[in-house]
Amino acid sequence: MSQKPQWPLLLRCAPGLARVLQHEMKFRKLMERGARPQEVFQRSHDIVFLKNIVSTEGLRQMRVAEDAGFCVMHGQFKITPAQLDRAAEALSKVKLPLRLAVTADGKHFDRRDMERFIRRELQKRGVRLAEKGKMLWFFLIDGKYYLVLQEAEQDLAPFRRFRKREREGSLPPAIAAAMCFTARPQAGEVLLDPCCGSGTLLAEAYALQNGLAGLKGYDIDAEAVSCAKQNLAKAKDAAVQQGDGGATGLDAQSVDVVLANLPFGKQFGDKDDNPALYKKLLDEMQRTAKRKNWRAVLLTSDAAAFKSALQKSPELKYEEAFTVKIRGEISRCYQVTFK
Repeated sequence: MSQKPQWPLLLRCAPGLARVLQHEMKFRKLMERGARPQEVFQRSHDIVFLKNIVSTEGLRQMRVAEDAGFCVMHGQFKITPAQLDRAAEALSKVKLPLRLAVTADGKHFDRRDMERFIRRELQKRGVRLAEKGKMLWFFLIDGKYYLVLQEAEQDLAPFRRFRKREREGSLPPAIAAAMCFTARPQAGEVLLDPCCGSGTLLAEAYALQNGLAGLKGYDIDAEAVSCAKQNLAKAKDAAVQQGDGGATGLDAQSVDVVLANLPFGKQFGDKDDNPALYKKLLDEMQRTAKRKNWRAVLLTSDAAAFKSALQKSPELKYEEAFTVKIRGEISRCYQVTFK
């Protein structure tokens, strides 16, 4: 495919992240700032469909998207032989065999019937389908359909291959990336994660902005710290240590940006402790904050405890950045700044 392909682009992300994904698409120069791509929703993903692509040069740099590809056929209700001919012509130029996967949302299409249909029609036109190969997605959403040749997927995003260990309950990297795009760390800034777990947020921040003056992470769990150190071994200026994120010992007014997936008592901690824990973390954030341009992007599934803690911090204000579902749990991301 060329840098300006004739085919539209389709990207998928976790539910609730479509708007953040579009910010990243503009940042990567895939689309113009004023462009209005179509948003479509599956049960487990948001879809962003873009017809007018500026360039695909930044496509494999995408971090908020879980996968992305070129849409060689799309439409509504009826698939014509001419559409199939054009799609097969494009797919026949792919040197690798293709692995077809079909998903259906809504009642208009039957997934099994449509899988048999598209497999038969493509093979009849010379397209090589196999059990293993480059992903070819066929998304059926209500009456709409999209045949997508995958070109990028989240595990192949830059720097993610250095991730060595996972920890139960770790924040998915694409959601961590959405938080980083909300915070937009800048070169020369110091970034803190006071409850860093396996280091996902720190890794995503480094991948987005490797000119940071410092990446600092704390966690009370020794296993989490061990995990994070391995995962961040390639991240310059990353320093992770076991300790209380509510009492870091860092110098006052030394931090520009805070990113945190706040404990909420399901995997780690106790929900009854959240109001006191959140207040302690917010107090430490204020103590260590450089006032000018300081911001914190915080994710929690305990919005009540978070807002209760903020009411006791009158110097701070917040706005909701996005809502996302993580392993079945609704989580809200807030951006906090000084008033």
